[in-house]
Amino acid sequence: MKIEHNHIGAMEILLQFETEHYGRPQYVAFAKSFYVRREDRRIWNTYSNSNKLKSTYYLLWSNTPDMHLAGVTELQTKSGKSMTYRSAFKQFNEALKALPHITFNKI
Repeated sequence: MKIEHNHIGAMEILLQFETEHYGRPQYVAFAKSFYVRREDRRIWNTYSNSNKLKSTYYLLWSNTPDMHLAGVTELQTKSGKSMTYRSAFKQFNEALKALPHITFNKI
């Protein structure tokens, strides 16, 4: 499913998971985009030695199924580089395992 996230821009939701914790719904999604957020603006994510676009993977979370307003975390390696699909999907699975211990609140 393709969405227009209010901070990142055009994204594709690859997988969405819904659960309930203490009677409150929790939604977590695994998404990819060619945009990244840097210094309060959107830019294309490209390889350093070419203009070829590369995917950036995101973890989105929300109390509502409306993902274009969801909180977002860019999935990166420890050194701050973009993750491969396989590594990012492992991080998504770890987030799913942690859901019973997490509460989503609006700030």
